[in-house]
Amino acid sequence: MGLDEKLSTLMFVFAALGIASGAIVAGRLSQRNIEFGTMPGGAALMTAATYIIGIMPAHPYNSVWPFIMLPILIFLCGTGCGLFIVPLDTFMQLRLPAEKRGEGLALSSFMSWSGVLIAGCTLYLLHKIKAGPAAGFMIMTIPTAILAFVSFFALKDFAFRFFVNSIVRLIYKVRVI
Repeated sequence: MGLDEKLSTLMFVFAALGIASGAIVAGRLSQRNIEFGTMPGGAALMTAATYIIGIMPAHPYNSVWPFIMLPILIFLCGTGCGLFIVPLDTFMQLRLPAEKRGEGLALSSFMSWSGVLIAGCTLYLLHKIKAGPAAGFMIMTIPTAILAFVSFFALKDFAFRFFVNSIVRLIYKVRVI
């Protein structure tokens, strides 16, 4: 995106803060349950933020827009990631049999880091063919859009219930006795 090393490194801080905030929000919204309803919204937030970063002008010194918006969008992308991953990891930790839990979590970690490796290789190849950072973000929008689409249709009942419960909690104070 035309940032120097210091500003590029600072973007990782915004991503980490976004992931942490998304994880906290997912934990608060779940209220001691596994809330799959946050997953489609998290995936959609990741997709939207990645797409907007992909269509932004590349150099921050030509415009104030990317210099201000890039950290916000990276933070929002991280927030979507936290909203998506917390219910998934919680489900795996609670539902996998104790004797298979380590294998399941190791597989999940392996798949996550494989995705990071594939993304890094893709960005490296794009850099080598001088495609520019916008092309990288646009290409990364494709898997996140597929993830959002699949998670919405696979979890539409959870998402709808979560949406309705959130609205009800805003209007009424619900007490379970």
